[in-house]
Amino acid sequence: MAAGCDKQTFRLCHFSIQPGHVHLICEAKDTVTLSRGVQGLVIRLARALNREWDRRGPVWADRYHARILKTPLQTRYCIVYVLGNFRHHGGENTSPMCIDALSSCYWFSGYRERDECENLVAPEGPRPVADPRTWLLSTGWIRAGGLISMAERPRS
Repeated sequence: MAAGCDKQTFRLCHFSIQPGHVHLICEAKDTVTLSRGVQGLVIRLARALNREWDRRGPVWADRYHARILKTPLQTRYCIVYVLGNFRHHGGENTSPMCIDALSSCYWFSGYRERDECENLVAPEGPRPVADPRTWLLSTGWIRAGGLISMAERPRS
């Protein structure tokens, strides 16, 4: 992910890996660039997983669902949903202050409790996400409700 997260016209800003799917929040110049960026990321991840599993063949389904974020509130909800998605997939009984180890939570600077949480230390190695460059993903979402609590759950 680190090798493909920050391209000139495509950036992977947030992610969450679940048992049967992956959620990504990306920035792209246009829909063609988004499609190519996701395709490149999927190919890179499939090759790495196949090497790890000592196998060949497809890893992902040939589809993805793109949703264009247009407002600060929509963007905020999306960030909360993606970073808290593990609670829908087996993490329901975890501590409210728990984060998903298979997500970009470690590199997310928008948590209210970030300074109070000693165990929120990023793993060793290259950073797998890029800093957002658009107003909406960098600061716009904060105007829609402030920083996000680690205990905040996605809205229904």
